Amino acid sequence: DPVGKFYVRCLREAATYRRAVGYFRSTVFLVVGPPVIEFARRGGQMELICSPDLDHDDVEQITLGYARRSSLAESLIAQFDALLADRRTAFAARTLATLIATGSLEIKLAERKDRRGIYHEKIGIFSDSLGNQVSFKGSTNETWSGWHSAGNFESLEVFCSWRGGLEAVRVKRHFEHFDSLW
Repeated sequence: DPVGKFYVRCLREAATYRRAVGYFRSTVFLVVGPPVIEFARRGGQMELICSPDLDHDDVEQITLGYARRSSLAESLIAQFDALLADRRTAFAARTLATLIATGSLEIKLAERKDRRGIYHEKIGIFSDSLGNQVSFKGSTNETWSGWHSAGNFESLEVFCSWRGGLEAVRVKRHFEHFDSLW
């Protein structure tokens, strides 16, 4: 259960979540569920770098989210509550738009200068307010099929900054690499 035993547990402790992947789809929010909303409510910040190969509906919601940013600040909690209360709402896409509109999620698209292939690495870094970090690297994209147990067969390697030694070096390297991309 990589979502329950890893992703959600890290997200519940994190102040920031930085992710660089080949593919992003808002369907990941269907797998993660309410913990992503809890993360945003407590001021958590996500930074996402992905290839420009996005789902059409996600492109519309990303655009909508950035357009609504200026007028949404005072209604953050009401927006999230409304999303959860309405069964007809497309949870994943609306969550995406709301996270962007409230400033909880920033997305940057990575394109290779040589135009050969796509940006396709996969790293992630969770950081808490005390400076502890967990980084991971593996085959998982930020999608439903990447994280759901009924999706793809994926693998992850996880490193913790507080363990010192080579793990701390890897976490630092992942963090610095993400910074250079951002």
